[in-house]
Amino acid sequence: MKEVSRLGWIKRRARRIQRFYGVTRKLAVYDARIDYLAFLGWQR
Repeated sequence: MKEVSRLGWIKRRARRIQRFYGVTRKLAVYDARIDYLAFLGWQR
C-alpha cells in the first residue's frame, strides 16, 4: 500500500471539513487530526 503523507492527508481533510461544515480552519485541522488517528487505527 502506498504510504500516506500525514500532513497532506490532514490538510486535504481539514479543507473539506472547513468547506462542508463552515467551521474555522483551526477547528477543521483539529478534527482532521482526530480523523487521521482513527484512520491509522483502522489500518492496523
